[in-house]
Amino acid sequence: MAHKSTRRDRNKARHRAEILNAAAMLFANRGYNSTPMVAIAEAADFAVGTLYRFFKDKSALREELIQDTIERFCAAMASALSQPAPPLSQLDHYLCTKESIFSRSRDRAVIYVRETSFWPQERPDLCLHRSHTQLMQKLEAVCERGIDAGTIFHSNAYSLALTIEATSNALVQVMSNVPSRLPQDTLANLTLMAIGQSYAEHPRNPVGSHRKVSAPAEDAVFY
Repeated sequence: MAHKSTRRDRNKARHRAEILNAAAMLFANRGYNSTPMVAIAEAADFAVGTLYRFFKDKSALREELIQDTIERFCAAMASALSQPAPPLSQLDHYLCTKESIFSRSRDRAVIYVRETSFWPQERPDLCLHRSHTQLMQKLEAVCERGIDAGTIFHSNAYSLALTIEATSNALVQVMSNVPSRLPQDTLANLTLMAIGQSYAEHPRNPVGSHRKVSAPAEDAVFY
């Protein structure tokens, strides 16, 4: 029989999320070393002692924030890649989902990019990046199918997956911080044009055309 959460459980989960969100904002803007626990407590509107009931120290809080952020971001993007569709359409949906998540969760987006800059993971002693490795493997598989089908023009699916991830991470941050530096377009269009891909196989989407991509449903937001 499944455990039924109590009001106390729900309140604890909400308070934990509020602390993590406050920490994400401060770490993204001030940096980890410049953010004391008392500042996180003030931002979350808790007494500093309350934080230590949830996390033994700032390092433990940081590790949970990283894991929670990567798992949530990767779950949403992996779901986008799992939609039954041709490979380029899957990439389109993946990039549209990333744009939506990053724009709604900018503080956590900074953490996601910082912590997933390398693949394979460089800290095998930790499990923090396992979900990102799995996401990248799924992205590589989509690229491989597109290359095999002749609809994605590249010689190596592994390097293409890395390029898509790195390029889209960089572009989405520019779109958020200095949008005037880029043409008005979707992340999907900007990324795929930047890496030399096109939608030529779709008659309504000739190379260089601007397309309107629907954002994920509101229930895709994870906090």
